Amino acid sequence: MNELESYVVAGEIHMDKILSGEEVILAVALDKAERLQAVYSIGDVLPLYDLYLSDDEENQILDETFLWDGSFGTWVSAEPVVGALVVFVDENADKYLCRYSDLEQEKSATEGYEEEYVLTLITGGNQALESWGFNPLKYTEVRASLSEDADIEAAEELWYEAIGKSKGVSVVSSYEIRMRIRQESGLIMGIFYILLMMLVLSGAFCVVVTQELKLKSQKENLQKLRKIGMSRHQITTDRTSLSF
Repeated sequence: MNELESYVVAGEIHMDKILSGEEVILAVALDKAERLQAVYSIGDVLPLYDLYLSDDEENQILDETFLWDGSFGTWVSAEPVVGALVVFVDENADKYLCRYSDLEQEKSATEGYEEEYVLTLITGGNQALESWGFNPLKYTEVRASLSEDADIEAAEELWYEAIGKSKGVSVVSSYEIRMRIRQESGLIMGIFYILLMMLVLSGAFCVVVTQELKLKSQKENLQKLRKIGMSRHQITTDRTSLSF
């Protein structure tokens, strides 16, 4: 929290009040600074709500046929006040600010599509959540940094494996997609080579059978010519013209 002091544009950071949940910090990137100060002021109450479900209610909601009627769960609310406004102007924005990505815009973008920094609520962590009556187990912060020579594929596999173990979460990673494509490509190539080998063997078999039939036919013709009195020399000399 101490490094946030240099980015404060309004108010002050009171660590004791932040940790107790009495105050929160609102943070944005530089391009949204004016809008932040126009909408929020120091001391404004920021209502927060959360919905808690029993295990049976969660299982019902995870059912694809479930229709929400508003009668499920228990609402918990908190009303901290805005203690400070923070504007990031450097790479620390990546460290503290959340990002938003419009999937439709991302799909239609012809060039590289950049995610957008959004308004981020900075709190006192689990201590503040508990003071509001929110369950800290529902809010998980995961940060990871990789060295320049790190195995990206291995890290991605572990990441999605961990996320996929969460209740109600179904994850398909790009790693799994690449591995499935490789397996399918290997299977297709294997089938192709098997068919190619069968084709080669079939061709060789046809050649052998054809030659065998031809030799058998020639042998019968030579025997007939010998029976009608032609000598072996005559047969050899006129073989080309007499073969049929």
